[in-house]
Amino acid sequence: MLTKRLKPIIHHIVSESQSAFIHVQLDNVLVSYELNHYLEYKTWGSVGYTALKLDLSEAYNRMEWSFLERVLAKLGFHPHFIFLIYLCVSIVSYSFLIDGQKFGHLHPQCDLYKGDSLSPYLFLFYAEALSHLLSTTKANGELQGVPISRHDPRVLHLLFADNTLIFCQATKDAMHCVGWTLKVFEESGLMVNFDKSSLAFSWNTSDEI
Repeated sequence: MLTKRLKPIIHHIVSESQSAFIHVQLDNVLVSYELNHYLEYKTWGSVGYTALKLDLSEAYNRMEWSFLERVLAKLGFHPHFIFLIYLCVSIVSYSFLIDGQKFGHLHPQCDLYKGDSLSPYLFLFYAEALSHLLSTTKANGELQGVPISRHDPRVLHLLFADNTLIFCQATKDAMHCVGWTLKVFEESGLMVNFDKSSLAFSWNTSDEI
């Protein structure tokens, strides 16, 4: 029931940078293609650009329920609705099977069940915290994003399920800002798996970067 209530309004709640599980925002796939194409063929200009593809390590397993509650409250959900969601995620318990016998009950404080239809939507709300952090750096002028064309707005980030794309100027200050933002986001429990992440630069990027 909670999933049915969220589905028709989800695109009004999360930012346009998120496209996972939201059909009306699937054009973000085309936007990411155009941005990567722009970087691949950009050979002029004094400042280069970079694209970071970040993989969130075990995203569903690291989602802390207390942080999710705070995010839902910030997004304006009614306390009773938040309580119902908390009941859905916290009802899970685990027992230990030793020599064919069950022992104890373990009640986790994080983790979402991947087979639950509600989990993808809760992940969108969780990822909205990262989207907000990145948008704040753009509003403050710390990160500028990449333009698809001269007259289009600059795109700073796009989120796809457990992958995040960040587009910014290839400067030391921008790299430090991205690193600081990700460090702050780690307080939520999620972490970037740098072994599965990648980095690409435009051809005019300085060799010092």
